[in-house]
Amino acid sequence: MEITVIGTSEYALPPERGTVDLHLLAEDSDPRRAASHVQAESARIDAELRGLAAQEGTPVTWFSVGPLTTSSWQPTTPKGTLGDRRYRASATIRATFADFSALAERVAAWGASEVTNVQQVRWTLTDASRLRVEASALGKAVADARQRAAAIAKACGLTTVTVVEVADPGLLSVGGGSGPGPGAPMAALARGKAAETTELTPEDVTGGATVHARFQAS
Repeated sequence: MEITVIGTSEYALPPERGTVDLHLLAEDSDPRRAASHVQAESARIDAELRGLAAQEGTPVTWFSVGPLTTSSWQPTTPKGTLGDRRYRASATIRATFADFSALAERVAAWGASEVTNVQQVRWTLTDASRLRVEASALGKAVADARQRAAAIAKACGLTTVTVVEVADPGLLSVGGGSGPGPGAPMAALARGKAAETTELTPEDVTGGATVHARFQAS
């Protein structure tokens, strides 16, 4: 008898990295003044991040400071006429922290600025940890599929279960041919939550794995 099952596994682990996204924005009737506000704030944050990255223990493991961008528009007055032109300057900064205390301190300080907006903080694992955890999750998903197949075989009065095929969702062959199977593709995947707040509480990194498997029972 042929048995086809889905195996799954899930995990939740404390984060090892926190990546903050900053958006610097200034508006003014003078384009040079708007640009100056953003440039000054961007240079100040850049210097702070460089200092943190150079510290022993490297509280900041990576950061990127984007270029200044500008735009302008003319608002419409209540009478329907065009008002004075307004100018906007903006820039984006992203930084990854290994020290969450340092991250919380900087987010609180940046959030108090009139120019800097803290958009979100994403909690993640290091690449090495993520690869290790995803591999483990896939192994557990396969074991789960084997246990499900064994339970089905036992209920049918069969004792021997042999693996015929294991695949990511959607890749299991159908009727002996090659074709898409049921389910949306999702192998091992780590998901980090984003916190849109300046009060930082690290969120667990959650994820899981799903496999489709076919067994021969006798």
